[in-house]
Amino acid sequence: MNIVHIITTIEFGGAEKQLLILARAQARLGHKVSVVYLKGMDELKQSFLDSGIQVIDSLSSRPFVIQIFLLRNVLFSNAYDIWHAHLPRSEVLLALSSCLMHKSAVLISSKHNAERFIPQAPKFISRTISRLCSIFFNSHIYISNAVAHFIRDSREISKRKTSKVIHYAYDETLDLKSPSVHKLDSPLHFLFVGRFEPQKNLFFLINTFKQFRKTFPKDSLTLVGRGSQEAELKLKSDEGIFFLPRTSEVENIYSSYDCLVLPSLYEGFGLVLLEAMAAGIPILCSNVSAMPEVMGNRYMGTFNPGEESSLIRKLTDLHDPIFFGFLATYCAERIKDFGVDKAALATLRLYEKAIRSENESF
Repeated sequence: MNIVHIITTIEFGGAEKQLLILARAQARLGHKVSVVYLKGMDELKQSFLDSGIQVIDSLSSRPFVIQIFLLRNVLFSNAYDIWHAHLPRSEVLLALSSCLMHKSAVLISSKHNAERFIPQAPKFISRTISRLCSIFFNSHIYISNAVAHFIRDSREISKRKTSKVIHYAYDETLDLKSPSVHKLDSPLHFLFVGRFEPQKNLFFLINTFKQFRKTFPKDSLTLVGRGSQEAELKLKSDEGIFFLPRTSEVENIYSSYDCLVLPSLYEGFGLVLLEAMAAGIPILCSNVSAMPEVMGNRYMGTFNPGEESSLIRKLTDLHDPIFFGFLATYCAERIKDFGVDKAALATLRLYEKAIRSENESF
């Protein structure tokens, strides 16, 4: 099968890293895979190339109207069986490019976020554009049930459209670590990894941690990433709270800390949860959106992302070596539910079904 993925960027983000994981598995299974990206730095380009995946950068940072025609030329000049879009900008571009072509193809989109198609636009406009784009796609993939429920409830895609939930997979190049342990009375070093944006609820995390350190002054919190709130977050920080830039050294980052904290107000999935599981460290995360789905209903490390006392209780409980060990062991086992072959094969089956349906319609 000849597959082309279109994505907004190939920077170090959850959707982007997950595409690398999926595309690498597809190539390993014998398929020809290409990736088109639209803007930003080419941070993951070499990783794609090293996995035998072609990276097409001719559209990068060009004006949107020009990108429509450039993508049309890329698609028209190659015998792709599947055109797979990731994230809204790519979906719009692929839909418009396909309008200019008289060529049979199968269009798939992956919905990575539990938010409106165009978050800044009024609901009606976002819904209208989403539903118009959806007309051109054969099938949609939701990365979690939370995303599926959000999109269906917001009516951004017709319920008549074919869709399937396919969870993210962990990076098979990472070595799965044994559960970490904690010694009584030892300080804990907490970690956040992600974008510094309102969705991540980082002012809540910093304010809560400042209160928590009044009881545990030797504990620390490190935030890894970048984003629009970075400068203000640093101003609000205090002793024991540190910042690091984004990095590709995933294993080194997680192995240097005791626990991942993800206080998001919502997540489409939360790839960092799988990265922390692979590192064998416990996780504290919000009890909303996709996070309970990823962690499982029995997981005891969730908290209310709007209640400081809820997070403080979990941060405090983690100082108990028994509780710490329970969460770490649970996470090290939970990662096995998110194998890459499972996700890749489910995606390929959806491709094949869409191709059969397309052929039957002619």
